[in-house]
Amino acid sequence: MQYDPLASIFVARLHGDLVILDLADDTYSCIIAADRSLDASDQLDSTLLGPLGLCADTAAHVLAPQSASTRRPRDLTRCPTAQLSCADATRFIASLVETSWHFRRRALRHLLAVARRQERPRSVLPPDELARQVAAFERACLWLPVKIECLFRSLHLLLFLRRSGQGVDWVFGVHLFPFRAHCWLMVGDEVIGDAVHRTTAFTPIMTTGPST
Repeated sequence: MQYDPLASIFVARLHGDLVILDLADDTYSCIIAADRSLDASDQLDSTLLGPLGLCADTAAHVLAPQSASTRRPRDLTRCPTAQLSCADATRFIASLVETSWHFRRRALRHLLAVARRQERPRSVLPPDELARQVAAFERACLWLPVKIECLFRSLHLLLFLRRSGQGVDWVFGVHLFPFRAHCWLMVGDEVIGDAVHRTTAFTPIMTTGPST
């Protein structure tokens, strides 16, 4: 579902089970269905609505089908020979400082607000240049003293690309048994800075970006 700045609850349904993201509390929670035969087309009943504190109208909003692309997600074309230019390094460092500053507050709703309040993209990078910049970003990450996790990395790459005028969608997904959460970036139907085989294991619960 698309990110609504006025909403704080987002829900993904996985084979009858519910995963709830509450931005107000900055928490994920799960409701496991008693009837494992339920699927995403079944009507919610009071046994699931009650623990959420949702009425039927609200549930219809948070569980509204996501407007998906008619094409399957695909990997961004790789650019293995990309070199890190001085301009790339400057944008990488500036984005790293900005991401680190905002990460001090850590709350997901704050990071989403940072992503949302960025200027609309001034232009769309040509595919070859987008692939080159993503490859340059990944090359620069190798010099970091620690491995950055998906939330920090996604925001860092988002801000890095925004400095070139490229807007991206920030997608959040969940997985059950065991529970896992992941986030990644997309431009159109292309997965940016990640790989399709990793993202397809997760059910999208929220998306925010210039297309929302």
